[in-house]
Amino acid sequence: WAHNLHVSNIYHLKKRNRNSILTAGGVLKKQLADKYFIIGQDFEKGSFNAYHRVNFIKRKKGEENINDFKLEAVSVGSNTRTIGNEFKDVKKTILFVRLSDISEKRIEKIYIHNIGAVYYAPRKKNKRTGLYLEHGVFDGIILVKDTKATALLE
Repeated sequence: WAHNLHVSNIYHLKKRNRNSILTAGGVLKKQLADKYFIIGQDFEKGSFNAYHRVNFIKRKKGEENINDFKLEAVSVGSNTRTIGNEFKDVKKTILFVRLSDISEKRIEKIYIHNIGAVYYAPRKKNKRTGLYLEHGVFDGIILVKDTKATALLE
């Protein structure tokens, strides 16, 4: 999976640089405008490989713990507030969703999985494991209905 945050259109430039929030996709969208079409990826349910933060032990600044992360299959179940649920009646296994076809009101009430290099599981049971889908962050989403983690080699 690609890291959705990197390609997303987030460009909040502040007077103080350290308060700015810029993504690669936001910079490209600002420079290229309509020539940059942002496609995010999501899935309805299944598993994927990610570095999974297995503990949240507080450490002193600069102290590292090599055992913090381990690569493993992470499983996520279906949820009524995901983009996949919006298209549950579509019988395709993979589909492209143009977000301009979904009303802005509906987009703000659904979320996509926050897939990246690291998977942060919710700290409380039944909490969402994604980011709310904001209007304009992506132009489209490639949606995989059910995904399976790849087999890892030793």
